[in-house]
Formats: sequence, structure tokens, C-alpha cells
Amino acid sequence: MKTVIDAVNELDMDIWKNAPEGATHYDVSPDVYPWIKEDDNGNKFWYHNEWVNYIHPISERDCHTRRPQPTPIFTQEMVDNGVLPGVGMECQTSTGILTIKYVGQKVVVSEDSEGMEFMTSMKSALHSFKPLTPPMTLNDGECYQFNSPSGGLFKGYYIPTKGLFVAHRGNFDAHLCTNIQPLTVEVK
Repeated sequence: MKTVIDAVNELDMDIWKNAPEGATHYDVSPDVYPWIKEDDNGNKFWYHNEWVNYIHPISERDCHTRRPQPTPIFTQEMVDNGVLPGVGMECQTSTGILTIKYVGQKVVVSEDSEGMEFMTSMKSALHSFKPLTPPMTLNDGECYQFNSPSGGLFKGYYIPTKGLFVAHRGNFDAHLCTNIQPLTVEVK
């Protein structure tokens, strides 16, 4: 079911499909010039296919909509290359889903959904932050290949009543596993 926020986000994306290169704002009550570009050299508006000086500071008007920015994503490729997540990225940890707030030289600060902050050393962060896997419907008794919370690659079957993957070397909480791939039988 679509929410009001989903509908507004879709409308925002439709607006930006027609934006000229470099546009940072859209004037929601445009007289003639809806596209605005904010940069270090002053504000500009789009007029006859070119950027011209815009005398009104954007911060003084409340009818400007800032161009939406994509949410940064922490990927498995980053994990494989030993790259830490950046500020704003969501990560899976043994304690749940955390959002990265700060990445320094020695520590990473993250926050859970309730606003509780956690500080992790750089050394621990490389092993504790995992990318969020897209939601996948796991089927009772079907076989999957997955990375365990400790990073090992396993194959096993899923038991939904317990939320576990059962493998030859143990059982693993499915919500802590990453890179889950269904295994299929190939007929030759």
C-alpha cells in the first residue's frame, strides 16, 4: 500500500526528470523561472536555456524544494574490499540495524532506530558492519548459499519457525547472514 510520503516522493522525482543540468532547487510556486542553481559563485535561475544571476537568497524563501539526494548504500563489494560504510549509510550488525553518524580516524559512531549511539573502534568496525541485504522471502525447507555472521560461506536449508539456516557445520540465525542466494537444481 502506498503512503502519502511515497506519493510525495514520486511527485518530487517526476519534477526532477525535467531539471536542467546543475539545478539544486525547484520553486514550488514558480512565476516564470522554476529552476534554481545554488553554488559558490552565487545563485542562478534557468532562463532561455542558460543560467543567469538570481538576486534572491534561497534561504530567505520557504517555497524552494531542494533536489533529493540518493541514500548512500553500503554494499557487499565495499565489505569485500575492506571499506567502511560512510556517514548516512545503514548497516547490519549483531545488535540490529544501525545508521553511521561519524567516521573518524580511530572510531565509528553509529545510531540505532531509537537514537541510542554506539562507538566502535576502526579495527572492530571492519568486522562488525555488514551491508543490509534486500528483503528476500525465504521458503521452508529450501536450500540457500549464504555468508555466516563470522564471514564463512555455507550452504544449508531454511527453517522458518526458528529463523535458522541449518548447515553441515551448525545452525545460523538467518537475519544475521548476508549474501543469501537460493540454490536451484540444474537438470542436464
